[in-house]
Amino acid sequence: MTDSNSTNQTPAQDGLPVSQTPIYAFVCSFLFAPLALYFGHSALSEMKKGSISSSNKGWAQAALIIAYSFLALGLAALVYLILAYVTILGLLQLIPQ
Repeated sequence: MTDSNSTNQTPAQDGLPVSQTPIYAFVCSFLFAPLALYFGHSALSEMKKGSISSSNKGWAQAALIIAYSFLALGLAALVYLILAYVTILGLLQLIPQ
């Protein structure tokens, strides 16, 4: 017996299908932040359009917060490493040869 709903989505109380995309976004936020941003923003967009239920809205918002936080930390670490590298190169030039 085949199910007419092949996307593995169950109807919510408001009659709209419940998408698993916000949960995928949350999991990806710890593994690969850019993918989590894509999933999170697309889920929130679909919720705003009314295509899917907003029952998992918290998962999407949490995924976006975590993903943006990890991206900010990664960017800060990259800037720190570049500054440390430039500083070390500058100090090495001060050493007489």
